[in-house]
Amino acid sequence: MQSAIELIEKKCSPYFIENNIRFKQSGLNTYIISGYTTPAINNKKNDVSEVKVLNWFGDFWVYIELNFVPIPKKFPRTSVSISIFHGEATDEIKSQLFRAEWDNYPDNTVHPQPHWHFYPVEQKPKYYEDFKAFLDIVEDDSFANELADNTANKNLDLRRIHFAMDARWADSGVFIHEITNEEMIANWMSGILKCIRQQLEYIGS
Repeated sequence: MQSAIELIEKKCSPYFIENNIRFKQSGLNTYIISGYTTPAINNKKNDVSEVKVLNWFGDFWVYIELNFVPIPKKFPRTSVSISIFHGEATDEIKSQLFRAEWDNYPDNTVHPQPHWHFYPVEQKPKYYEDFKAFLDIVEDDSFANELADNTANKNLDLRRIHFAMDARWADSGVFIHEITNEEMIANWMSGILKCIRQQLEYIGS
């Protein structure tokens, strides 16, 4: 899929002013972003692993992984994962903010494609500790214990939710789209990176 990689690098390069966007092969069917990278912790598919992230601009870092699984007489089954991190260069662990993903896999009828994943900076919300401190001053112990139990049960793992990106509900209701050619991948990646960068620069201005 070298032609696809070259097209992606060409179309995405305008949004990598500080560091060129380049990919290297990592495994039989996998390509990852390369360059002067630094370690970070990546959440993906209910798993946590260490990856190498590239400084994108300012304190924002990016990790991109592409996977092409050959299929006879068809375009390869393709997955694209773009993760954005935040932190200073000296930070040992950079915070993963969100991930944009488009994954073609068979028999999918549930998860929107493409989609977003969001990662709270603090995986265990501090509000629970604050609420327990408040309960210490409540005189009715049984009432306080009941409230504490209910609050603990409200901690949800939002990382597992696939937030639809291109659902087109207003037009057709279709929320699962298949990648069928190289142009689709390059156009989607360049568009999503442009949008993300514009928004991050906006909140930082």
